[in-house]
Amino acid sequence: MSLIQKLRQFRYFKWILRLIIVVIVVAAVWGIVEYKNKPLCPNCNVILVSLDTLSALHLPCYGYERNTAPNLCKFAKDNIMFLNSYSQSPITLDSHFSIFTSLYPHTHKMTEILKDPLSEKYITLPQIFRANGYQTIYNGFINDDHLPLNRGIERGFNVIQKGTINSWDDAFTQFIKNNKENKPTFLLLHTYAVHEPYLLGHQLKHLFTDLPEDPNVPLTDAEFQQVSPEFFSHVIKSILNENFLKTDLDKETAKRLKAAKSIEEQERIFNSFSYRIRYICFITWQLANLSQTNKNQAEYIKALYDESIHDMDQKLSKLFELVSNPKLSKNTILIITADHGQEFMEHGHYYHSNNLFQASTRVPLIIHIPGVKPKKI
Repeated sequence: MSLIQKLRQFRYFKWILRLIIVVIVVAAVWGIVEYKNKPLCPNCNVILVSLDTLSALHLPCYGYERNTAPNLCKFAKDNIMFLNSYSQSPITLDSHFSIFTSLYPHTHKMTEILKDPLSEKYITLPQIFRANGYQTIYNGFINDDHLPLNRGIERGFNVIQKGTINSWDDAFTQFIKNNKENKPTFLLLHTYAVHEPYLLGHQLKHLFTDLPEDPNVPLTDAEFQQVSPEFFSHVIKSILNENFLKTDLDKETAKRLKAAKSIEEQERIFNSFSYRIRYICFITWQLANLSQTNKNQAEYIKALYDESIHDMDQKLSKLFELVSNPKLSKNTILIITADHGQEFMEHGHYYHSNNLFQASTRVPLIIHIPGVKPKKI
């Protein structure tokens, strides 16, 4: 009598056989899960790039008719491109805290400028990297209430560098140094390169439009920040009554501005406001002078935005060169995205923060992972 025949005579043979099958199936499933959960690039460097205000709807690789971003779209073609990625808010502050915490704005509650900092119970992305032995670097604006470095964004960063897309070289130098020393690095790069206003300077011909320059659309810093009696009248009647005056100092300054007797005194008092408040006053004044029905004006401003994207795209070539370096390409993940988009009267508004239509919330998400083939998701 064979062993199998003897076992079949055993009273609990069928139950034992079923148990063995269950164990084999569980082991197989566990093995598959473990394989799928295995990091694609363990201990790789990670670069996260936030191209503030970049709408996916204005990129040719997302179907836009203008070739605004040849370098970025070539990078997308050669890597992983998510076709339907949406920000959690059309506002810089809310959206970045969602990126950093993987929480919705109504959960992390970082939706008002100059309010309480992020709750300590929430862990941020750089904190996770640093806890796992990474060197962490922030490169972007330092005194920025919309991306505040004193309310939670700064948590977990070893190095904080002031920079713009024109001065990312310091971050690249530190990144390369860390790589040579075998220190895995998380690098955050943030830029306002395509954020309004579009101060491209006066040109004989703009890249994406033949429309003449519009006198109500500033093209230089001096034009954007130009003051006048009409400007101060607008500021006093409408803007200074808004809820962005968060501090007692701002409210006291607003009172002095209202009481000022001359434009020289108004300008001196106005210049004592923070950059945030002055920017809001200037951009709101610009919007007040734009037409709600002039389609040519909307097309002209949209063309300036597209030109800003093209200019930024040329500057991104340095980043792509960095990641294509053979010493870095095999151990560096690069993630490119945006916090929100931009609109040009598609739904009755300019710029962003007014609604949740795709123009304001659909953003690019493009990822390079060493060894992963190009794909669209």
